[in-house]
Amino acid sequence: MGRRSSVEMLPTELKAWLDRALVEGNFSGYELLADELRTRGYEISRSSVQRYGSGFEKRLQTLKLASEQAKAI
Repeated sequence: MGRRSSVEMLPTELKAWLDRALVEGNFSGYELLADELRTRGYEISRSSVQRYGSGFEKRLQTLKLASEQAKAI
């Protein structure tokens, strides 16, 4: 089993901030997000934030599709 994502191990409120920032930033600006995490005391690379953001975006798209399908029924 692989190691857990460093983003997944962030405190709940910080991860919620990151999720909002990703959505508001249209899933871009990963370097700025990594820099902000660094200023908050968490050494997380841009690529780690980008990997997390990519998966998070796919989950949101899946939820949106399921919601639209449920409304259609």
